[in-house]
Amino acid sequence: MLVPVDAASAVADVVPACATIVTACGFLVALRVLTRDVRHAGVRLRGEREEAERRLREQDARSRDRHGRDLLVDHLRRVGDLYAEYLAAEESLAAGRQALALHRLQVHLPVVPGRYCSLLKLRFDIGQSSESEREAARRFALHDRLPSPELVSPQWIYQEFSENLRELMGVDAPAPRRPARPSGGASLVGMLRRLGRPRISDSM
Repeated sequence: MLVPVDAASAVADVVPACATIVTACGFLVALRVLTRDVRHAGVRLRGEREEAERRLREQDARSRDRHGRDLLVDHLRRVGDLYAEYLAAEESLAAGRQALALHRLQVHLPVVPGRYCSLLKLRFDIGQSSESEREAARRFALHDRLPSPELVSPQWIYQEFSENLRELMGVDAPAPRRPARPSGGASLVGMLRRLGRPRISDSM
């Protein structure tokens, strides 16, 4: 069958237009796919960035907490050493040394936060807070007694020191080695070693 010349010419004119439309549709489909992929990639990268920032914040917080615990451990030991000096001066009737140790305790003990050293704070009425008072009351209740500064035992105080240090360092953490004291004077470590062999009466 012969196609009229006019029809053939019309078909020839339509073919390029159809090709253009098909090409344009393919381009639009490809553009949509590309846009979707870019959007998904952006969401994924944003999620990865937020996760990385979260990990960095947690790492920084852990580092600050660890540093804070280390500082608190050192400060507790300093306070414990001062209390050991106070007791050693009391035993040797050295009133001047005892007064000096007490003055130094008045400087360092208020810095100890919260419930730590609650019995020592109660004993000397230094740096007490509602939290430390509750902790002292809890410890007295273990002995069926009401809180009273006169009834605070040195052995109770050093037991609390020991528990505080173990808590801050971790139960299984070994105590860091400390340089030997040049004068061989009283220290927290020495008093903790004597917990099982008390030489001081149960109450002060």
